[in-house]
Amino acid sequence: MLIAIFSILAMVIGGLTRIKYVWQGNKIRRRESSADVSRKFLIITMFASLFMVSYNLMIRDLANSIFWIIEIFVVAYAFACCYAYYPDKKANLREFIWDSFKTGWRDTLFSAKKGTIVYTYVCGDLKHVGHQRALQQAKALGDYLIVGVISDGGVDAYKRRPVIPFEERMELIAELKCVDRVVRQASVDPTENLKILKPDILTHGDDWGEDFPGAEYMRSIGEKAVRTRYYPFQSTSKIINKIRGENVH
Repeated sequence: MLIAIFSILAMVIGGLTRIKYVWQGNKIRRRESSADVSRKFLIITMFASLFMVSYNLMIRDLANSIFWIIEIFVVAYAFACCYAYYPDKKANLREFIWDSFKTGWRDTLFSAKKGTIVYTYVCGDLKHVGHQRALQQAKALGDYLIVGVISDGGVDAYKRRPVIPFEERMELIAELKCVDRVVRQASVDPTENLKILKPDILTHGDDWGEDFPGAEYMRSIGEKAVRTRYYPFQSTSKIINKIRGENVH
């Protein structure tokens, strides 16, 4: 009886994993990058393989046990590579493994939500109320808000060197209630991120023209590029100038 339960569990878990991430993978890719899908698929595959190893050892099938043990090592190596190159990985490997398993298990058993995905991008330097209002407006346009935080080099290339380091800016933006996810954006142009994340709407403040970076790409694929209201009363530059003025006096 116990052997039968193990075999059924292994087949169900393995089947659900492959159905979700191979046959219906596009539904999840609407919300997440392929790197996210890969790490979740791999961790659940390892879990299912452990059941198969246990089952084959219980029925004393040494050949199949060796096969599944080898598969675990191969999948574990692929997962380690995913961790090494994953752009939004957690600093702690244990946390990364747990997050992959937890979200992978959830998405295997339950359908991913298919709400409207909004993408916007910010420098996020010296966070102020203008940032918060822009992101709140972006979130109001959909169900899931992804924020691209421009890298130090990307900001320096079009504006100035940020006061706050990139990692800290990412953390500060992620703490806002309206933000569902933050990602690294290499430059002021979000097109590469848009190709991976596939949002339904791209937003930017109306202090830029209609052809703000990324807008042309969104229109070319039939999606929306929306300008939100810019908050003119506060900005990072104004804060810096104010401090400099106070220092002078």
